[in-house]
Amino acid sequence: MERITENLVRCPSCKGGYCSVNRDEKDFFTCKVCGERYPIRDGFVDLVPELHLSKTAAQFFMESPAIVNIYESRLWRKSMAAAMILGISFNKEAKLISGAANIANADSVLDLACGPGIYTRAFARTMGKGRVVGLDLSAPMLRWGAARAKKQGLDNVVYVRASALDLPFEDESFEVVNCCGALHLFPDPDKALEEVGRVLAPGGCFTVAAVRRGRGLLGAIREKYTRSMGFRGFTSDALSQTLERKGFSGIHCHHDARRWIIMSAVKQ
Repeated sequence: MERITENLVRCPSCKGGYCSVNRDEKDFFTCKVCGERYPIRDGFVDLVPELHLSKTAAQFFMESPAIVNIYESRLWRKSMAAAMILGISFNKEAKLISGAANIANADSVLDLACGPGIYTRAFARTMGKGRVVGLDLSAPMLRWGAARAKKQGLDNVVYVRASALDLPFEDESFEVVNCCGALHLFPDPDKALEEVGRVLAPGGCFTVAAVRRGRGLLGAIREKYTRSMGFRGFTSDALSQTLERKGFSGIHCHHDARRWIIMSAVKQ
């Protein structure tokens, strides 16, 4: 972990120093400037160990042990039911995302709100070299992803618990940022996109998959219901306009059907 996190994680406390593993305290990340310590447990670095947030129904659902255990299986994300609801199978989506972001030739990738690492580990295998960081606020999801990465022998992956609204990385740290299945869950999507733009290098690629908001009266009714559950939908037009305002160009919509949109954009 020390090797692949060198000069990567910025201290959330002082914002001025990098964190690294101390030889005498291998269970902690320690800031080189202020000395603040962050625990390494269950295979991930916990940069917000004292953080307790109020959670929506959707967030509680996504962190339940039952969902964590089946998320990547054919009972959930890779199921035929999910493919029908989203209008695209997971395997097709993963291939589309990897191609759009040119993952095979990337050296530094951030998988934002990575969940159990369904994309994180796939990226690590595709890259062959370099580093992929999986970041999420859910400890149960990160615990699962870290265990799977260890079992699969992936040594170019690091998992970090932190907020998507305050990313613990320096400006322009990544060539690719991916956010699949989470933008609609963020309490402040605009802030998250600003952070994506900050840590993405010029010319870097941002890929995103999110809940699609339907048009017309039915879409408005459905949106009102989903917001009460803690997530919001996006239209491809509205998301494109937001990305343009945040300094992205080359915006392309790869999928816009059923309940899912998939887009990519390039930081100017």
